Amino acid sequence: MYKDVPLMHSIALKDLSENKIDATIGVFLDDNKNLVYSDIFDNALSKVNKNMYNYAAVDGGTAYKNAMFSCFNVPSEYSMVSTPGGTGALTILMAHKKAKTNALVIPRLAWSNYNKMAELNGYDIVYSDFITLDFDYDVFNKYDNVMFLVNTPASNPVGISYSKELLTDVLTKVKQYPNAVVVFDLAYYNFEDNQEFIFEFGKQFECYYMLSLSKTLGVYGFRLGALVSSEKENLAPIARGIWSSISNVGILAFVEAAKDIEALQKEINEKKDILQDRTKFFVNLLNENNIPYYPFQNGFFVTLDFQEPDELIKYLMEKHIYTVKCNGGIRIAVCSIDKKEMTEIVKNIKEFIQITCKSN
Repeated sequence: MYKDVPLMHSIALKDLSENKIDATIGVFLDDNKNLVYSDIFDNALSKVNKNMYNYAAVDGGTAYKNAMFSCFNVPSEYSMVSTPGGTGALTILMAHKKAKTNALVIPRLAWSNYNKMAELNGYDIVYSDFITLDFDYDVFNKYDNVMFLVNTPASNPVGISYSKELLTDVLTKVKQYPNAVVVFDLAYYNFEDNQEFIFEFGKQFECYYMLSLSKTLGVYGFRLGALVSSEKENLAPIARGIWSSISNVGILAFVEAAKDIEALQKEINEKKDILQDRTKFFVNLLNENNIPYYPFQNGFFVTLDFQEPDELIKYLMEKHIYTVKCNGGIRIAVCSIDKKEMTEIVKNIKEFIQITCKSN
């Protein structure tokens, strides 16, 4: 129950207490609980004409590709197909690469929906270490298709951004195996600086990249994304067989918004600075109160290090505080809570620890 993000969020929504703190869902909210979204994208929507009622190109079209590549610093020679968000990107890749036996390698602390997607698409889960990305390489001898997934930078739920050196070392090992498929989930790409090197790996090895505008622009409901391949591939026929094409109104609005890519990037950076100020405050609070958490650099979430967190989650729920359980921890969506709420969360966790210590 506690691992189910939509369920925990729905429980929080039903709580009408004025003291409620909902730290369950990964959307960026301001201190007044308003969704933080791109004003430039919002203004671009007013310029979208009646073409929005037509089908979008299955691959998104040239203008959408150019806009996405500019926003994410993707090499122009790479190929792309439009997808409904990052989830759509992984879905199409799983279909594209599926063999007789399949495995998905993900960090032990990872976005919970990877597990459900693996189950639905016939992939077994293999866990890697979420810090070193190391795992049992014998998996390559057991499966025909092994998909190695890296969520970086600002990973969900920990907030790790893997270094160029670490990724070079790991990918060099992984790509020794012909049945390895490397995919980067870049959902939080624009919340960390100097990440262009990630796309350089595609010039050394065949790589795939999951792109999403949900977090970047705060336009979650438009489901705008893409799957990028470092090879020349035509993935449009597979996309057409799964969802035909994605929302044309979203494509047209983003193309319009990206006409001034410098202004768009400036806006993204301003929102990133607000989030970083918030996460810095929360991490300092944790340090001051000796509350354990997993290594954090940037992102929407901070994960507390509690190996058996159920009792703490229950305790917080009694205090009208809602969080999400993950493997060996509690995920706090710092993106959606303000500093006052952070202080309240830390105060209650500290109280729980003191109560537990006394009872032991």
